[in-house]
Amino acid sequence: MRQKQLLIILGVAAVLVALGLGVTRWRAGALEGQSGMAGGKVLPGFPLNEISKIVIVGTTNKATVERKDGKWGVAERWGYPADFERVSEVLRNMWELKSVQKVMAGPSQMGRLELEPPGEGEGKGTLVEFWKEGAKEPIKVIIGKRPANGSGRFVKAAGSDSAWLVSESFYRVTTAPLDWIKRDLPEVGAAKSLSVNGPDGKVIWALSRAKDTDDFKLVGAVAGEEFDEATHGYTAKNPMSYATFSDVVASDTKPSDSGLDKARVVEIKTFDDFTYVLKIGAKDSENRYFAQLSVSAKIPEKREAGKDEKDADKKRLDDEFKKKQEDLKKKLDGAKAMAAWVYKLDESRVSFFLKNRADILKKKEEPKKDEAPKEEPTKVEPPKEESKKAGPVKDEAKPSGDAKPADQMN
Repeated sequence: MRQKQLLIILGVAAVLVALGLGVTRWRAGALEGQSGMAGGKVLPGFPLNEISKIVIVGTTNKATVERKDGKWGVAERWGYPADFERVSEVLRNMWELKSVQKVMAGPSQMGRLELEPPGEGEGKGTLVEFWKEGAKEPIKVIIGKRPANGSGRFVKAAGSDSAWLVSESFYRVTTAPLDWIKRDLPEVGAAKSLSVNGPDGKVIWALSRAKDTDDFKLVGAVAGEEFDEATHGYTAKNPMSYATFSDVVASDTKPSDSGLDKARVVEIKTFDDFTYVLKIGAKDSENRYFAQLSVSAKIPEKREAGKDEKDADKKRLDDEFKKKQEDLKKKLDGAKAMAAWVYKLDESRVSFFLKNRADILKKKEEPKKDEAPKEEPTKVEPPKEESKKAGPVKDEAKPSGDAKPADQMN
C-alpha cells in the first residue's frame, strides 16, 4: 500500500507542476503554443485594390492618407501628394501578411504585448484602419511591440481575442503625416547661369559660364572683384542638389504672411534649357524659410541630324532623342506640379542664395596681425672717387712754437 500511495502522490505532484507551468506560460504570453492556423493570412480576403483611405492612429499623433480622383494625398497636409511607393508597399504587405505563430495570451495580457487600442497609459499599440470605398466600417489592425528577440511584431485584428506574431516589421507604418510625403525638391542639374534679385527686382549678384566644365564668372565684375570659386564653386554649379523641404503649408497662405510678397528671387538656368525660379520669403520661428518654386523649359520637338550622320546611325539616334525628350517632359511635369504649393526650407538649403555680393567674392590676402612688418634692406652706396686734381697737402702735424729741436733737449 505504501508503494501505491507513493506512486499516487508522485503522479498528483507531476500533474500540479505541469498545470503550474502551463498557467505561468499563459500569463507571460509565451509564444510556444502550437496552432494549426500558424502560417495562414492574418487578414484573409483583404481588398487590396479597393482601399481608398488609410488612417494610422497613435497615442499622440495621427496620419490620414486617402485617394481622391485617383491620386493619394495626406489629409493633415491639405491633400499634398502622398508617396505612392510607400502607400502601395503598406497595402501589399497587409494583403500578404502571414502569421508566424499564434500567441497563447488572454485578453488581460494584451497590454504586455502593446496590443491595446491607442489611448492614455501603457501597453497601447498603433491602430491602423483600412477603409474600403463605400464601406461603413473599416478593417482594423492593432500593431504591437517587437518580441524579445527583436524580429517581427505582435498584431491582432481589432475586436478579436487572437494575437499573432508576424515577420513584418511595419517600419513604414507611422503616425507622422510628413512621413507619408516624398519631400524631394526637383533635381536641378548643372547650372549654366544663376542670378539673385532683391525684392525691388535689382540684381544683387549673378554668375554665368559657357560650358559645364568651366568655372563661374561674376557678371558685371568691376576691377578687383572675382568670384570665390574655391569656396562657393561646387554649390553654384550644383544648386539644390539633393535638396528636400521640411514641410508644406496651405496653398492659400497669404503672401504677406509668408513674406513671399517681398521675396528674394533666384533664377537658375541649366544646360538642358530648364529655368527654375525660387522665391524665398520670411523665416518662421524654427529658422525655416517660406519658399515657392516654379519652372519652365524649352524642349526641342525635332532632332537635328548631324553633318556627317550615317543612315545606319539614324534610328539609334532618333530613339535616344525620343527617350531623352520623354524624360525631360516627365521632369518638367513633376516640377510644375510643385508650383502650386508653399514650402518650408531649412536655412542650410537656402543660405547660399541669401548671401550678398561681397560674401561670394574672393577675399584679398591681408598680412597677419602678429607678423612684424618686413624691414627694407639698407642700400649701400659705392665709395666716391677721389678728385684727380690734388689740392695742397697739409702737414699732418705742425710743431708748436714751444717745441725744441731734438738736439736741444739734453
